[in-house]
Amino acid sequence: MAILSSMQGGIPMHHVPQHAPQPLLAALPPPAPVIDPQSRAEPPLNVLNHVLQRLETIEKSLKHPQHDEDDDADDEGDVRRCKKPRKDGKFILNTRTDQLTPAQKTIRAELQDRIRVVIYNLTGIIASDIGKPKDSDDEDSSDNEDDTRDDGLLMFDFRTDVSAPQNSNICERAAEIVWMEQQPNKESFNLTHKDINFNKADILAFTKDKFRNYKCKYDERTHVEKGKKRQVTKLRTKRRERQRKMKEGRLKAVKLFKKRNDGQDPSPLMETDFMSEDSHKLEKVAQLNTADVKDGVAIWEVIRPAYRSQEFNSVMDKLDQIWAEQRKKAGNKATCTRRINLNNKNTAPPQQPIFPFMLNTDWYKAYVDDNPGMKVVILKKDPIGFGLVDEPNETAGDQGAKTTDTMDVNGDSTDGEDETAEDA
Repeated sequence: MAILSSMQGGIPMHHVPQHAPQPLLAALPPPAPVIDPQSRAEPPLNVLNHVLQRLETIEKSLKHPQHDEDDDADDEGDVRRCKKPRKDGKFILNTRTDQLTPAQKTIRAELQDRIRVVIYNLTGIIASDIGKPKDSDDEDSSDNEDDTRDDGLLMFDFRTDVSAPQNSNICERAAEIVWMEQQPNKESFNLTHKDINFNKADILAFTKDKFRNYKCKYDERTHVEKGKKRQVTKLRTKRRERQRKMKEGRLKAVKLFKKRNDGQDPSPLMETDFMSEDSHKLEKVAQLNTADVKDGVAIWEVIRPAYRSQEFNSVMDKLDQIWAEQRKKAGNKATCTRRINLNNKNTAPPQQPIFPFMLNTDWYKAYVDDNPGMKVVILKKDPIGFGLVDEPNETAGDQGAKTTDTMDVNGDSTDGEDETAEDA
């Protein structure tokens, strides 16, 4: 009763207010104020949160449209993040060339060439001049951040990336020019195929790629360390590409090789790492005719892996001969390069398991003497028809090869077996 009296606030017990019959039920939990301040604050807060959520949803939809196939692709963020072709089909030609038809490849190359011309018209830039020292007059204005020159041409800023406004604006302008002039209904349209589709996203991506190529040249010529690294990378890439082309050409000769060599199949030998390298261009080579070096014909020195046996080199020579015959029969013009073997070798070990007959045991003996504890992984069995020739530069009882790791064709290690390449 004392509790009820205190809650009634002096109201007589026989008086029951008509508007508040709850006090008897409210006696159990802790007393609450008659007017709860939060009851008035909650509705506005909930409404505000709801509005904020809707605003965030609208903002996301504006930044990332879901069904805008005609998008001009001028959002630098989308293009820069998308190093691989977008899954939503934003690009058509800006994808791996092995996924394109011959006609698409043609249009892709023509668009890229047209972009190069338009960029030159806008900027006057020449790839061979990028990063070269400027005249004194130009050096005085080198720090000028203006994106135009006195002659009215635009300027790339190679100190920044493609997303910088100055560079992005030029790329977008060049892409717009190419896009407008290469509409099929325009007189300026000069592409080979009218039925090959492409979009503005492709053109803008090609334009930005061209800027990145120019920037790489700039970095190479203005930063010593970057220049050295880039030269090494370019050289390695070119050598690897020549090895791949050599492998592809020799694969074409396999069928005829099998006919001429009692069914021997050299296909398992066609690995890029097994191919020889073209080291560098030779300006002057002894015992060459004048015709070999005239008309700009490039002459490359062949560097064969020293670990390769004479039998393996003989197989490669036969494949090369057949490949040359096929090119001549097909009416292909003579190659613009010539490969000269000066008997220089690459003494590095093989980078992947090799067949036993491929191993030059003389090289191996010298290699293990110079590199104690190092081993070369070879497969346990040779391909059918190979490994039957006695190598004149290898001794049958060479003990050096007996420490060689061996591995069978399935990859099961047979380490410790006393097998030489000749015995295997």
